[in-house]
Amino acid sequence: MSNTKRENYKKVERIFLAAINKAPEEREHLLDQECGADLSLRREVGKLIDSHDSQFLEEPAIAQMADFFVDEESER
Repeated sequence: MSNTKRENYKKVERIFLAAINKAPEEREHLLDQECGADLSLRREVGKLIDSHDSQFLEEPAIAQMADFFVDEESER
């Protein structure tokens, strides 16, 4: 990996990690500050955030369904 690609990867990673630790309504401001006019950077970080958020929302639902089925089985 070239130095430029490594630096870009680290920048994306840093912004992504900072963004997921913010409330969704605070993320836009962070992305504006960190990405500036670099639309490619913003898109890349945005894709990672969207992926993270969709996985985060799906896992609790699955866990709830598992609990539901365990409870249902124990009642029998």
